[in-house]
Amino acid sequence: MKLELITTNDSDINSFIKIHRLNGVFPVINWNLSGLVELIKTVRYKDPDIVHIEYPGGFGMAMRYKYRLLMSMFPLILKLCTYRGKIFLRLHEFGEVKSVTRILASLLILTANKTAIASRIDYERIIKLLPLMKKKVELIPSGSNIPYINYTPNEISATKALLKTHSNQFIIGYFGFIRKGKGVETLLRACRILVKKGMHFRVLMLSELRPCDNSYHKKISRTIRALELENHVHFTGFLDPKNTSRYLQCMDSIVLPFDKGASVRRGSLMAAIMHRLPMVVTESKFMEQNLLDSNGILFVPPHNHCALAHTLQELILSEELRHKLSENVSVISKTFSWGNIVNKIMKCYCDILNF
Repeated sequence: MKLELITTNDSDINSFIKIHRLNGVFPVINWNLSGLVELIKTVRYKDPDIVHIEYPGGFGMAMRYKYRLLMSMFPLILKLCTYRGKIFLRLHEFGEVKSVTRILASLLILTANKTAIASRIDYERIIKLLPLMKKKVELIPSGSNIPYINYTPNEISATKALLKTHSNQFIIGYFGFIRKGKGVETLLRACRILVKKGMHFRVLMLSELRPCDNSYHKKISRTIRALELENHVHFTGFLDPKNTSRYLQCMDSIVLPFDKGASVRRGSLMAAIMHRLPMVVTESKFMEQNLLDSNGILFVPPHNHCALAHTLQELILSEELRHKLSENVSVISKTFSWGNIVNKIMKCYCDILNF
């Protein structure tokens, strides 16, 4: 199989291609009308058997990134331009279905030969919206963009030693941006309760904190001082995927206290699953049923720092509970492995090509 990638034309992508000496990658698209014309010309010239479109995020996100109608219209225009191949579409996040996005979603799915949906809830929503399209829609999860790097126990121990101020400290982890909606304030208030209860821990924040140029970061910095957590919280700053994996493996548990609850749409949750971490996450109506049933995740209500503190204390005090959670997450992580995802995509290719 020969694969060629057409993607956004910007300086970061051009640098990435040059550094990694990638062949078959064509950064030609600008997300405007001229970009659409260039994209159509490129596809017609290459004449592939399958055009595989990765649609990033929900429709609201696409609008924020100024994709507007381009990607929604592209499959239809491609068909009208007498493209003879097949179109495979992956929607990473369907989002809330409202009047305008319902039309855009329908247009994308109706013109593609096969559409893959990342979450079961989104899949069920689409089937309800377009019941006649059920045979053309597949449930294929998204994987983590943070690969598990197989560090030696000595390498992890050495990194942990740099993070701890005492040898018996428990490392509570957080991974993600510092911004409203992430539940960082809830986590900090829970940590204050743990300090009062005499728990020995350190919070490892895989995040950047820039109080000098970010008002919310300034608020978080003030909260840390007000709660007297300066000696308990450590920010790593920006990390590349390799070092992110290293620090994830240093965590005894990870907390993802999203204000609106966690789901497989959250990259930090997927990274935690692939690193088989004991985790505490906030409840959500969008959580996949297989994760709810896995007995590998502890759930707490959003905005509830008391419940979070109680659950973290249980984890700190019970090595057996941590081990059980890690084992159960390890089983469910296979569903989200890239090997499983690629196999499902290849099966879709074969189906639409009648192989």
